[in-house]
Amino acid sequence: MRSTARSNRAGLAGLVTGAMLVALPAHGFAAAQPGGGAAGGVTVIPAALTVSLAKGEGMAQAAFRVSNSYSSAVALHFSFEQAAKAPGNNALPSLSITPADVAVPAGGSVAESVTLTDSSKLAPGGQQVDLVMAQQSLPGAQVQVVPSVRLPLTVVKEDGALTRFSAVPQGTAGFSLNLPASVAVLVKNTGNMIVIPRGFVSVTDPRGRTVRKGVLNTASLAVAPGDQLRLQTPLALLDHPWPPGPYHISVSYGIGGGQAMARTAVRLFYMPVWQMLLAVLIVALVVCFRQIWVEWLALRMRRPSGQAGQAPTPTETGGTTA
Repeated sequence: MRSTARSNRAGLAGLVTGAMLVALPAHGFAAAQPGGGAAGGVTVIPAALTVSLAKGEGMAQAAFRVSNSYSSAVALHFSFEQAAKAPGNNALPSLSITPADVAVPAGGSVAESVTLTDSSKLAPGGQQVDLVMAQQSLPGAQVQVVPSVRLPLTVVKEDGALTRFSAVPQGTAGFSLNLPASVAVLVKNTGNMIVIPRGFVSVTDPRGRTVRKGVLNTASLAVAPGDQLRLQTPLALLDHPWPPGPYHISVSYGIGGGQAMARTAVRLFYMPVWQMLLAVLIVALVVCFRQIWVEWLALRMRRPSGQAGQAPTPTETGGTTA
């Protein structure tokens, strides 16, 4: 179970690959300083945090660093709030940050630490919390005060964690004249861990050959416990699907990291358009030939009963033969 949770943390780290530096000026934490000074800003490294409480541990911490590129000091206040898309979290009483209020000097940085303390009220699994950073003014500081910024914080309690979700293709069963170029996959998280689904969607013909294939969740979207997500997966053409018959659209999914993958599939009866037109033409020809045969039989039935080509019988007269 612990390895599963750590695999999820590895997946969550992929969310911020290439974006480990968040430039908060994009959120309003930058302003041109009075007097024509250069614009400054506040940055946080890393951009997203995960604090994980392993089984048997009573406390866990996650560190981050805040940097100030203003020419004046910046006062910051840190707090925690429930994420808007994750109602019902109970991790807030178990979280603390040290220090909660800090003054970052001009051109300098400070280290901060988020602490997660275990308690009987802390539910197992993963939860999503917002780490709120609010800027405050300092006396004489030439920095504009701006609204707060929310940073994603993932809280994990590995003891009792359960990773379980399903992925089912939608709207593809039945009969079709064309194979779909993309498939919608509905992912439902029935566990208590935040998951990032990994896997692929494939289409196989009646002989078992893969004719279309696509990668699931290329955007690395996460699904919170009790939530669901609809993923549209484009399919690349690998081979021409010419034989008609039952095709199978399958989804192989998991959390990656060497974990075993599950599989779901639906059946689609596929008949290519050109084969449908050819079948209609063949049926029309069969009907025509049958009608011709019926007409020919009817003409034979209407003929005279005498045999055709037989010589007429001589007519007898009243005279005698010499």
